[in-house]
Amino acid sequence: MYVQHKGSFVKNATLIHRQAIPKNMRPVVGTEYFTYNYKTFGPKTTANPFK
Repeated sequence: MYVQHKGSFVKNATLIHRQAIPKNMRPVVGTEYFTYNYKTFGPKTTANPFK
């Protein structure tokens, strides 16, 4: 996934194939998806730094 962000705020996310990631960066890219968990990630906010 390609993610555009500013701090912890995500502006855009695009799925990409693992083959599109440079070989030297693949070991640090995760292969699991974690669903949102309030206890782990805290409350969701509506503040948008891109406006």
